[in-house]
Amino acid sequence: MKKFICVILILILYSCDYDSHTGYEEDDFIAVGEPNTTISYLKYFYSNGSGPITFSRDYTIEGTVTANDKSGNFYRTFIIDDGTGAIEIKAGLYDLYSLFPVGRRVMVTVTGLTIGLYDGMYQLGLNPASGSSYETECMYSDLVMDRYIFRDSQMDIPQAEKLSISDLTDDDIGRLIKISGLTLDGGGEETWAYSSRETYNGLPEEKDIKARDIVGDSIYVYTSGYADFALDTTPSGSVAITGIIMKRGRTYRIKFRDTDDVEIF
Repeated sequence: MKKFICVILILILYSCDYDSHTGYEEDDFIAVGEPNTTISYLKYFYSNGSGPITFSRDYTIEGTVTANDKSGNFYRTFIIDDGTGAIEIKAGLYDLYSLFPVGRRVMVTVTGLTIGLYDGMYQLGLNPASGSSYETECMYSDLVMDRYIFRDSQMDIPQAEKLSISDLTDDDIGRLIKISGLTLDGGGEETWAYSSRETYNGLPEEKDIKARDIVGDSIYVYTSGYADFALDTTPSGSVAITGIIMKRGRTYRIKFRDTDDVEIF
């Protein structure tokens, strides 16, 4: 009898095309309900002076994936944008790109999640342990993610907005932006991250490379040591870079997703 029941359960799960990472079939996205607020509204709770806050009210946001961990430059996170703003989801899991490819529509129920800030980027994750230097913590679990994050079969490939460095404002942090006419310091000689002779925990060290436009304005191009292109040589001459805008202190940075985001002229 017990064996019979187990077989029935397996057949039910198989016939429902159960997705262990979302708890829903992709076409059942609508079953979660409709979003009832925007990313920019969530940011207000932090930016009005409250700092990190764990949401207790029933808020739900929806957005399109603009960046993920496919190349490793975004490490175990992905970013969504709903047109009012962008936010980074601190999943803490590997191979997120297979479930959250660029263009995937995602809904997040934020009740119980904490909003924080890092390098100018708003992030959603768990409440960090006492004494942590971070304002949010990664989820690190499929089961935890299933409580908050749902994805749809709908795809809408995002288009980067074209801006110059002088056009950038803090409202652009987290957004997918394309900046053209850039020249990289050390282009043709330097690597995107520091070489293997300067490793950190066995990986290339992260690096900021200054890029200048034709009028002399500058921005830093940030590359993580986890990126699979970390030790590739940077291009010389003029380039256009598409990436996510970040900010450290008063300095804007751009973090591209993979080498297809770097156009060489």
